[in-house]
Amino acid sequence: MDFSDYPQEHPNYDKTNNKVLRKLKDEMNGKIITHFIGLKPKAYCYKVYGDEKEHKKSKGVVKHKVSNQLSYKTYEETLNRNCQGEVSFTLSEVRTIKSIALIRLNML
Repeated sequence: MDFSDYPQEHPNYDKTNNKVLRKLKDEMNGKIITHFIGLKPKAYCYKVYGDEKEHKKSKGVVKHKVSNQLSYKTYEETLNRNCQGEVSFTLSEVRTIKSIALIRLNML
């Protein structure tokens, strides 16, 4: 693993694998994600332990609208409103009829 972006005082800090190809990297740099809602690929929101900021992404939506008009609560309401979907399976394909809710992870 590449722990080169961790703070130097962190016990796992190590520059040995800095930017080495095919090494896993902790993109959160040791921070803990406490809440995560993924509505679909490239449309998600998460909270980090000890940080009041909500980290939001929504591809295809203007950035200032994502930061000013969307909130964690909006993502959560969308998840709860649309999570009653139906999945159909055939031998050659998996198809979601009403797909919005993919992942909801709440820790702590």
